[in-house]
Amino acid sequence: MKIILILLAMTAAQAAPLTDFSVYIKGTLLCHEEPYKNRNLEIFSEGERLRYEDDMDRFTKDNGEFSIKAWITTDAYMITPYVMIYHNCWEMKEVPHRCQRKILQPLMPPNVTVDSKTPNENKLYNFGVIDLQFKHPAEVEVHCG
Repeated sequence: MKIILILLAMTAAQAAPLTDFSVYIKGTLLCHEEPYKNRNLEIFSEGERLRYEDDMDRFTKDNGEFSIKAWITTDAYMITPYVMIYHNCWEMKEVPHRCQRKILQPLMPPNVTVDSKTPNENKLYNFGVIDLQFKHPAEVEVHCG
């Protein structure tokens, strides 16, 4: 009887349906009012990186703008994605810093498209224009070395 219950539990766990989730974010990064170009942005959920329509979209353009559409397929009921931005833009650009700063901006459920690898453009998360020299509300501890 125990073996049957274990097999039923394993079968039920394997039968969990997979769902597509997608997000669309855009904005502009600056450093001391200058475009912060060719900087990497990543979108994660539960520690797993989302996939991008075009892998180059996860970098800022020469004018500091970014526009990212990303998706993930998972057995989760809902995801809590977040955008991760590492940068080395500091308050005073004259002083060199070995440390990087990190922003972890969560995206809320209204910004997540469910059952599609193509995000609904009406659910756009717009960062707006961010000058990274200033501390961002979602900035976390500094990593050095």
